[in-house]
Amino acid sequence: MIIDDILKVCELLDRIDTFNKESYDKLSLLDKKISDLYHYLENAKLNYRQCYKFCKELKEVLTERRILKRNMSIYKTFSNQKQKLINGIDNRKLLLKEVYTDDKNWNEPYKNKNYQSEELKEIIES
Repeated sequence: MIIDDILKVCELLDRIDTFNKESYDKLSLLDKKISDLYHYLENAKLNYRQCYKFCKELKEVLTERRILKRNMSIYKTFSNQKQKLINGIDNRKLLLKEVYTDDKNWNEPYKNKNYQSEELKEIIES
């Protein structure tokens, strides 16, 4: 029945909106974790093994944050375009195009803003 499909759509939209509401709290928590790690690193004397473990933890938190930021960006694109959901099939295709474009942009490799690639290689290899 059509009502079942409508209920599914409403449930999915509710899940998407709940994701958005919870994302800001999660982002804040991850930013606080990163800040804690930076401050700890600033004051700690670490040996090689400890540095490795520390970098591994920092990388995990940063990766989790990047995934969250990506999803938040895609949600924002969706939210800005969601009126197209109710305006017909062709408009839904435009909505999907916008969402896929935003997702594709997040797949692009990060470009350094302050360090040259050679400088980073030298830091790691020295």
